[in-house]
Amino acid sequence: MGRRSFWQTVSLLTGLSLFVFSGARGEGQTSHAASVVSLTSAVTVTSPSGAAGDVVPEGNDFFTHVLGDPRDMNERLDLRWQQGISNISIASGLWSGTASAWADVWVHFPGINSGAANIGKIGANYPIDPLTYKQLSFRLSSPANANLYVWAAKQKTISSRYQVAQASLSTGWQTVIKDLSSDSDWSGNIYGLLLTPLQDGGSFSLDWIRLTNPDTSPSYNITWTGAGSGTVDIYCDDDTNFSNGTIAQIADNTDNDGSFTWQTAAFPPGDYYIYIEHSSDGSGNGDYSSGPLTIVAAPILDFTAPSMTSGEDYATAVWQDPWDMDSWNDILGGGAWDWTWHHLENVSFDGQMHARVVGPDSFIYPVVDVGNPINTSKYKYLTWRWYVEGDWVNSTDRLANENAWVTRFHYFVEYPYDHRRDMNTLNDIVLWEGWNTYSLDLSKGYLDDAAPGPGPGWTGTKTGLRFDFMEAEVNEFNIHVDYVMLTADPTAQAGGTYDIKWTLQASDRPITITLKYDNDQNPDNGFTGTIATLTPGGGTSPSGPYVIYLPLVVKNYDSDALTEDTYRWSVPSGLSGSYYIYAEVNDGINVVEWYSEVPVVIGP
Repeated sequence: MGRRSFWQTVSLLTGLSLFVFSGARGEGQTSHAASVVSLTSAVTVTSPSGAAGDVVPEGNDFFTHVLGDPRDMNERLDLRWQQGISNISIASGLWSGTASAWADVWVHFPGINSGAANIGKIGANYPIDPLTYKQLSFRLSSPANANLYVWAAKQKTISSRYQVAQASLSTGWQTVIKDLSSDSDWSGNIYGLLLTPLQDGGSFSLDWIRLTNPDTSPSYNITWTGAGSGTVDIYCDDDTNFSNGTIAQIADNTDNDGSFTWQTAAFPPGDYYIYIEHSSDGSGNGDYSSGPLTIVAAPILDFTAPSMTSGEDYATAVWQDPWDMDSWNDILGGGAWDWTWHHLENVSFDGQMHARVVGPDSFIYPVVDVGNPINTSKYKYLTWRWYVEGDWVNSTDRLANENAWVTRFHYFVEYPYDHRRDMNTLNDIVLWEGWNTYSLDLSKGYLDDAAPGPGPGWTGTKTGLRFDFMEAEVNEFNIHVDYVMLTADPTAQAGGTYDIKWTLQASDRPITITLKYDNDQNPDNGFTGTIATLTPGGGTSPSGPYVIYLPLVVKNYDSDALTEDTYRWSVPSGLSGSYYIYAEVNDGINVVEWYSEVPVVIGP
């Protein structure tokens, strides 16, 4: 059977043609009908050869470089808010499910509407720049020939969808690359990206999704010899066994000048072998490169200080007992209250709070010292980590009154608490599957003006905080609460020190980190000052495209100023104001910039 029985050309809306592999690459998939081939051919791949120079940086991917959360399908929320997708599982780097006809799922969630508190790394807060990020690529397994659609949200709501791409899929694994910029709707404000994986439904798996800038794509020059006067087809693969399929065809009928420049941004980090054969052959009787080209993962740095949780915590500092849910003492009333009044059953504590929600407006009051109420000019970052058991075939069902998978907080000026007097209610916050940490800045409002309570907002002092878990009117759910925090801005004193802290995901290449401070989060307009340049090293790292790169060892600096992932900054005398911390991370291949989410406030 010839090569064209294994491949099909997919023409996208723009007229762009690409080759999509329909053979095996993944557990449970069917392999090629061809037997293992003998790779004896006039074609000889001369590069890559696996030499030290056969490396390129990872291309500029929105999910990696902006969100710090690549869509590598290692997490449940790499895809979220699905309609018509059941049997969802995440295993071995695959996000899998069974789709009904016209089922869809958000790759970048835009937000709900103006009546919800749209918090976190979603499109409402992190819109996509369509002039920069315009190349969509992904690897998907389809159960049959199928149509796939891509939609954009141009408003901050799930009701906004504009079709920006379409592709025809074949059975099995395939890599799809799409230029979104040719569609007129890929312009202006882009808050979300939605995928309809299979028009007619069926079981599917996604391996990865990337949204990249093709204009700045890294490139690599593939070379070969001995092909004569004909043309060749070029493929990339994650092994050297052609009979079990390849990752993608990257060139078709290319002129035989012995070289081809591969633009690699569409592909995720990893090792890629190159396979080349005569275009007229089709027998698999070509040649693999002797070694791979390595796409080196871009380092991802996340500041843990300064952050929304690194400042002084009210309960720890004032009440002297954090709301860490290690005992009944963390909540008002303790074990003495009738919890049916709170629409809760089976309440217990063991380092976490566990309960069953059995009615609407289930809630607790974390203990506030009424004699030392919350100073809102100091404490403003509200963070909590918890888990509601369950998942959804149709995510909109979570908003139905019988389920009401939304949470909200109330805060009070006076004690005893009375919702008719000086109380404010926050907008609904949508709950996600699994354990999740939620954070918001109370000083930015998020107020539900239609809810009961005429309070003044986050000003003055507050004597109470009420955590409404859910508003389920019919169905019951098990919940698990890890902690609640109410924290202040991170602070430091001029002439003193401040411990900058971070976590780092990177390859095992040597890393250089340059720390700076800035009065905004725009590197293009310069920086206020430079803090230090660090050269960490970490010994042997575990395998895989991403690893946690610890411990941190800094050379040529005073070791007393450092811990595993900390740099102790000597704050300049006379410095005052709010400053974001910036890090440039350079692994010799990638150079990536990161800012802290919140500033550190420097006082006299």
